[in-house]
Amino acid sequence: MPAPALALDSIGKSFARRRVLSAATLDVAAGRITVLPGRDGCGKSTLIRIAVGEVSKDYGTVRIAGRTGR
Repeated sequence: MPAPALALDSIGKSFARRRVLSAATLDVAAGRITVLPGRDGCGKSTLIRIAVGEVSKDYGTVRIAGRTGR
């Protein structure tokens, strides 16, 4: 099985005293449509912003095409 095109593992992020993400994990396969469901304010946009490098993570691992990034 090939490595995911995008893999986020145990991502954590806080803004001031508000924890937005705590151990968020997501694998996205190449050529597939992936849906990220959740209620308003649960951290979906923050997780994607971390994946593209727009926001820094507090902890966790981001892998793009098998390579560890940001």
